[in-house]
Amino acid sequence: MLKTPLDLLSLIFVPFIGILVRYRVAYHPTPPITSADTEPALNTDGEGAPNSLTRNEPPVVEPIPTYRGLWRKVKEMEGWNGLFKGFLPTLLWNIILPFFWFRLNGTKIYMSPSPTTLDRSFHSALFYNAFFCIGLIFVYRSIMTTHKLRFTSTNVSAALNALFTDYERKKPWVLWLIPGLVPALIINITLQVFVFIRLRRLISHEILPSEPMSLAYSTGVCLFSTIILAPLDVVVTRLAIQHNHGPPTAVAASVFLDVEAQDLEKKGSETAKLETETDQVTPVVQLRKEPYLGLYDCIKKIIHEEGWQALYRGWWVTALGNFIL
Repeated sequence: MLKTPLDLLSLIFVPFIGILVRYRVAYHPTPPITSADTEPALNTDGEGAPNSLTRNEPPVVEPIPTYRGLWRKVKEMEGWNGLFKGFLPTLLWNIILPFFWFRLNGTKIYMSPSPTTLDRSFHSALFYNAFFCIGLIFVYRSIMTTHKLRFTSTNVSAALNALFTDYERKKPWVLWLIPGLVPALIINITLQVFVFIRLRRLISHEILPSEPMSLAYSTGVCLFSTIILAPLDVVVTRLAIQHNHGPPTAVAASVFLDVEAQDLEKKGSETAKLETETDQVTPVVQLRKEPYLGLYDCIKKIIHEEGWQALYRGWWVTALGNFIL
């Protein structure tokens, strides 16, 4: 069943990647600093007369999540089941599927938000990542869902309902239309194929084929590529877990009201059935309530709401992948 050592490693690394996904998507907005937080305020007695000056205490802010802190939090809240969320989807995508088709995960040992482009042309990388995008969504949503998924013969439908919206199940191709996701992947592929991989090969094989400094120059290229690609990894991770509910629709005439009411009632019963068949768990991290509208919107709002540092969560994983490949 395990075709290569990378297949086995892909399963061993599931807990580490599950924490990494949670770490990157955790929404932690920076509290705004207002004048009320810094200026002294009048303390009044029961009759409303000022008798002393007090300083408003700043609101209690939850500390920014860390990778190690999330590991402990997941272990405490969800146990080993929480650490291995995404195990079965990873097994299905990386091991069983290649028996019937080509190896989709390339040379990487996990479902990385940075697509594999090694030894691939630009066109073959695009073709490969058309399937990679679906697998990425499947695995990452399995990690982030608040439902306990059971992929058995009787519960597989409920599990898919928890991972995909009605619109996505009826029209699977709309997964490629999640705002900003495919453009972010294409930008990543373009930078790797036409810039970083060629630059590393140029340095190591042509400019400095035998000089010890070639390693230093190659390391510099890897660090530079990490500065560019690490934010894309965070953005792709956040966009992959966003659901596509379809375009907004308006009721044009009252004749459609009864049909819409029936649809809402049906969806309500399906939701109740889903919550019964797939037990819900308390979310480990907070997610942004409003969806990102695209690639640029995601980057802009992360910087504005959480600070630019949030774009570099898990940068060491990106750097390691760039250095190895």
